[in-house]
Amino acid sequence: MRHTLLVAALLAGCSTQTQLVVVVETNLDVPTELDSVEVSVLNPDGVSTVTPQPLVGPDAPSFPLTLGVVPGGDALGPITVTATGRLGGVEVVRQRAEVTLVPGETRTLLLVLYRSCAGRECAASATCDAAGCVGLERPDLPAWTGTPPTFDDSDPCLAMRWDVDGDGEGSLACGGTDCDDDEPLASAGATEDCDSIDNDCDGMTDEGCGCAPLDAMEECATSCGAPGDRVCTAMGWTACAPRAEVCNGTDDDCDGMTDEAFDYVPSAPVALTEKERASLDPDVIWTGDRYAMVWHDDIDDRGVYFRTLDASGAPMMDPLQISDEGRMPAIAWSGSTYGVLWWSRETVICGTDCTLLLDRMYFEVLGPDGAILAGPERVEPDAANEPRPNVVWDGTSFVLGYRGDDPYLEARDEMGDRVGPRISVPVSREATFDLVFTGSRFALAYASGNSDAYFTQGDLAAFPPTDIVVGTFDRPESPSMVWTGDGFLMGVGTRSRLLADGTLSLVVLDAAGAPQGTPTTLTSRLDRSSPFGGNDPPGMAMGLGEAVVVWPDAAAMEPGLRFVRVAPDGSSLQAATPLPGLGGSPHQTSVAWSGTSYGVVWVEEPASGSEQLVFSRLACP
Repeated sequence: MRHTLLVAALLAGCSTQTQLVVVVETNLDVPTELDSVEVSVLNPDGVSTVTPQPLVGPDAPSFPLTLGVVPGGDALGPITVTATGRLGGVEVVRQRAEVTLVPGETRTLLLVLYRSCAGRECAASATCDAAGCVGLERPDLPAWTGTPPTFDDSDPCLAMRWDVDGDGEGSLACGGTDCDDDEPLASAGATEDCDSIDNDCDGMTDEGCGCAPLDAMEECATSCGAPGDRVCTAMGWTACAPRAEVCNGTDDDCDGMTDEAFDYVPSAPVALTEKERASLDPDVIWTGDRYAMVWHDDIDDRGVYFRTLDASGAPMMDPLQISDEGRMPAIAWSGSTYGVLWWSRETVICGTDCTLLLDRMYFEVLGPDGAILAGPERVEPDAANEPRPNVVWDGTSFVLGYRGDDPYLEARDEMGDRVGPRISVPVSREATFDLVFTGSRFALAYASGNSDAYFTQGDLAAFPPTDIVVGTFDRPESPSMVWTGDGFLMGVGTRSRLLADGTLSLVVLDAAGAPQGTPTTLTSRLDRSSPFGGNDPPGMAMGLGEAVVVWPDAAAMEPGLRFVRVAPDGSSLQAATPLPGLGGSPHQTSVAWSGTSYGVVWVEEPASGSEQLVFSRLACP
């Protein structure tokens, strides 16, 4: 058997010689996918001959390639012809056929090196062709016409590799069993894994897995509500792990404290009222999306005023007068209405040449825009001198607290109507008090004015007959208090007997009101010099796992407002820090926590003019 590779010259179509014309074609690119072709012929006597043909170089042939095979003896078959395409000496694709020559005739054998056969393994008795793995034997060979036959590769499956992703399986769409031939981890018979891939090609993904892919990390909500991270394991997702604390007004690491490793910075002070109005006694709260505040003006259009501010402290409305008389207003928010309580000193005629000055309490209900919905209604009985009104929302009603002949508490609904009886709290009638709602009980903090600070708590049905002495001080006055969630923090200011200043101490109480440890002195120079704010309590507010205390300090080198941040156990989170104002003398501080920062409002007495209200925000830099 002899054979000759023909490049351009074709065998004559009319030849009667017994021979086979082997035509090799391909849809692979030369030279990027193929750079040589090798044709081998295995004769009936077992002798194999090989003809290599480079496809690159100046004399390189182009497809189709033809090879003439002529028998060298009487045996006409079987003959096995193999065409192998290589790139860089490495086999890319091959096709084989087993044929028997026809006496006196020239027949044609077309071997196409399809791209779809690249990497496809067939059994020893089969070869890769357009139809896939087919038998080697070709019993019907067309006659040679003098022109190499063409092949149809319009089927898109022929133009792609059999095993694109190299997992040993061809595309399902092209006759294989691989449901995703771009993904080496997916094929029929593979084991399903937790990787967000249909590994076993059964139409389901990650069945039996608690999560996927393994080792993946995703954001989640921690137990304290801050963003955290969880990891996918073979057992499912891990618990949501907190992140490191950053300064953002959130308890990122879920340790019960907020921004504890960072210092808050005051924003630039902003005047909320004009100097000509003598604005005093501010009370500010946070409603969930804005600050709301009340105060009273003493000059021109005297009375109680209401205003809202956005989260940055910028006014959202002009000051709104809600009463033409009143002092020391207090405000609370129910979720839909505001309750405002204040006192007014009134002259009452008691007979001929007889007048009395009486301190009377009034309550008013406002809508979200400050419009008066109910009141003002006089609250019985009359108050005592400067009664320090309090109002809190307990979830169902506004609870009013003030000093009269006795300390009084009473509940009012959202429209100002009284709910249940008024109760008298058995504490010193001489003391004004701060009122705190814990979620289930009402707690009162007050001072005797001579030596002791006190605590008591109860509900609207009853209070204990005695109170708790939380500390002994020199002339304590008007303490402030906040509920920490499992206890209380009380700020107690004192007045010096000789100087216009005093001390400010922080007392830690447990949930029952028992003092924990000894009081911490925040300053020994509490400024008591203002004629309007000399006995005013320090401003206090509870944030997330921390509280802030703000007070006017009489430090010789730098007098003005100071603030500290403390943990619920009283430990310091931020040392005393100046809170700059507009240049006047500050007093009467009120603080509210917005959920991410503190809003502070205070009275500032300028060098000339009357008192005005100022706002600053304490937050991360």
